[in-house]
Parts: sequence; C-alpha cells; structure tokens
Amino acid sequence: MSERELRSLDLKEFLALVEADIRELDRRQLARHRLPSLPLRPVSCCGKRLGAFPPSARVRCPFCGTWIAPGEDPRPADPSAR
Repeated sequence: MSERELRSLDLKEFLALVEADIRELDRRQLARHRLPSLPLRPVSCCGKRLGAFPPSARVRCPFCGTWIAPGEDPRPADPSAR
C-alpha cells in the first residue's frame, strides 16, 4: 500500500492491517522455531574444551594445531605444556 492509501484508512482498518502483520510475523517465527536445529558435538583437545560444533566441521586446536572432528576422542593433555 502506498503512504497515501495508508493515510486514507480509518483507525479500525489500519489496526486490522497491523494485527494481520503481527499474526503473520508470529506465524513465521513459530515456523522457524519448528525447524530442527543443527546437532552439536563437543570438541576437546589438550585437556581443554574448545566448544560444540556440527559433526561436519573440522576444528583446529589453538594449543597444538591438531585438526579434530567433533565427536572424536579428545587427545590427552600434554603434561609438558603446563
């Protein structure tokens, strides 16, 4: 609708349009929340948790430089690194 058309509406018509927009936004938000979220798996290395990442990610340990796939067994902490 053009600005002129909006200005020519009476209050009830304008509020009906606003309410319809709000209902549509609520419907879209509910649809987004129903989408399955990406599964995340923990990643640890060198005795430290690096966070949670999707299974297809590859994470590089900032301490030893090793590339890790989420869900792999973590490397043991290096006692000499303390």
